[in-house]
Amino acid sequence: MSKYTEQLLEDCFYHIYNRTNGNENSFLVTRANTVFLRGLEKYILPYCQIYAYCLLPNHFHLVLRIESNLAFRVIKSGKTRNKSQEVSDFLPLQFSKWFNSYSKYFNSRYQRKGSLFTRPFKRRRVSDIVYLRKLIHYVHYNPVEAKLCLKPNDWVFSSYQAILSDKKTQVSKNEVIELFDNKDNFIYCHNIEPKLSGLE
Repeated sequence: MSKYTEQLLEDCFYHIYNRTNGNENSFLVTRANTVFLRGLEKYILPYCQIYAYCLLPNHFHLVLRIESNLAFRVIKSGKTRNKSQEVSDFLPLQFSKWFNSYSKYFNSRYQRKGSLFTRPFKRRRVSDIVYLRKLIHYVHYNPVEAKLCLKPNDWVFSSYQAILSDKKTQVSKNEVIELFDNKDNFIYCHNIEPKLSGLE
């Protein structure tokens, strides 16, 4: 199945990523990034766990796990009329609402018109825990690879600092640290260039 149309299934991990049309820089300032992440919290977090994210100037990466009780959550929300819509239609629609909401903000703020992101958004199912670990590493290392900073900890527009923080966060940091065994190993692994190919 194409990475553009892969179905979103309950209790599964996914790498969600997309870039702007024409490689426009849509994530350049703290305010814009804050608005984008608030949209993530509003439209996606009620139905998914966030394991990692990173916002680059012209694209983003997101690693998430869809909740195992998604059908219950969707029906309880009252936002769908039938259970069959729970995965095949509902979640892609939530992503569209999130991206459209941010596009409207960005176009209004910067006097711009038209679609901001390429369509459809890209998604890849992750079924291997070793690969999942490498993917989280890859996502956090992206700004280093793009020569935007020297190490993952320097980039404030990712989940790296939130995962290591003792403060409350929307990221499932305990689950992420457990994947790496402990915080020390998480830090150690992130200071090494990731060995992961085939990703944008």
